[in-house]
Amino acid sequence: MLNLVIVPEGSHCAPQVDWSDPGVEAWHDNDGALCAYGYSLDGHSWIDWPGVARFCLDGPDEGTVTAIPWQPAREWAIEEVFRRSILPLALQARGREALHSSAVLMPRGIVGTCGVSESGKSTIAFGLSRRGHPLWADDAVAFEASGDRVTGIPLPFRIRLRQPSAAFFGENSSWLERSVRCEAEPRPLAALFILSRTSSVRNDGLCEIQRLYSARAFSAVLTHALCFSLLDKSRKRSMFHHYMNLITKVPVFELRFQPDLNRLPALLDAIEQKVREI
Repeated sequence: MLNLVIVPEGSHCAPQVDWSDPGVEAWHDNDGALCAYGYSLDGHSWIDWPGVARFCLDGPDEGTVTAIPWQPAREWAIEEVFRRSILPLALQARGREALHSSAVLMPRGIVGTCGVSESGKSTIAFGLSRRGHPLWADDAVAFEASGDRVTGIPLPFRIRLRQPSAAFFGENSSWLERSVRCEAEPRPLAALFILSRTSSVRNDGLCEIQRLYSARAFSAVLTHALCFSLLDKSRKRSMFHHYMNLITKVPVFELRFQPDLNRLPALLDAIEQKVREI
């Protein structure tokens, strides 16, 4: 596990960056708003999160990520960005992989729900946790895909539900102010569900679950891959190899459903049934 080290303001000089350099990658959210910049400079990988901090992913200590705060320093904001966004990217930059996914732990292993922001990942995972399946991740699932099986890497996380979902579950806050410590030991990845919200589905209007194979599975999963950079050709080849290994060992399903919280219990039934059938 990587630890965060926040250096005192003024004690570390962040590198000067030419933002027009083609090696600088700008990352945006679903609405097109700028989130952060990623770049490599002088042999180090950096993520610049405007208004929060610059993060050096490979500092002098192999077990740490260094944060250089933007003024004024807000340690709680730095720690939250590190936990939700920087940590999985730092692991990916160091040879592991990470998916934009929430997940629970079922008897067969980790079951992930992959999707873009506001697709229902956290809501479905939280609903499954209410049925006795412990939460494993919220928004990022890290894994290793070498050897005979694909193994999930436990990461610290905090549950985040949007207000309608929080109200549906009877929670007082959309941001559940508690960190969840998932199990310390890695667990096998049992299944991935790729979420697709739609206005119409078959099966009496509840949901459709379809197993994906080969190229369709590879494309569907890779769409939700968290990646620091694709400019390093060697790292890109290993990343593609890891995802090919993933789809040969882990069942991948497309889950099409109508975004209606009143239908959530039936949706959770369908996911549990499909996992039992694996």
